[in-house]
Amino acid sequence: MELIKDFITLTTTDGDIILDYHAGSGTTAHAVLDLNKNGGSRKFILIEQMDYIEDITVQRIIKAMKKYDLNESFVCFELKKYNQYFIDKILQAQTMGDLDTVYNDMAKNAFFKFWFDKDDFQKQYKKDADDKQISLDDRKKILIEVLDENQLYLNYADIDDTRFNVSDDDKALSKAFYGA
Repeated sequence: MELIKDFITLTTTDGDIILDYHAGSGTTAHAVLDLNKNGGSRKFILIEQMDYIEDITVQRIIKAMKKYDLNESFVCFELKKYNQYFIDKILQAQTMGDLDTVYNDMAKNAFFKFWFDKDDFQKQYKKDADDKQISLDDRKKILIEVLDENQLYLNYADIDDTRFNVSDDDKALSKAFYGA
């Protein structure tokens, strides 16, 4: 942590915001809190895509705040899934029937890659299913492949689109975060 503190001290001034887009265990946040223990006012934004953030990163931040007796707070957001929702459902599927259900939902609601032709895909999908020439794992790979990875999570600009069922609380928090 000392190296991170030195780096922050050398490259920022009091009041700056430090961005760590690979938050991991929360070392950057811990270092910022340590630097703030004597009246500093640096802030941090952490980004982490792994599922351990609540158990490791958030808990480390809470412990550091208690250790330094800081009267601070922080907010932890989870992005609303868009295509990631479909990937999760595909990976959970146990049967071809499960995948058919997921694909039917995808056909109505997913954001596909630009080259994807739904009609051609459905013809081939049905033919493969009828011929039983494709394994469950291969079908999963195919369904994931046609989803646009740039749309794994909902864009802020789309939070008012009723198709995505964003709650009023989530909209208010997002707008407050972005200062909108």
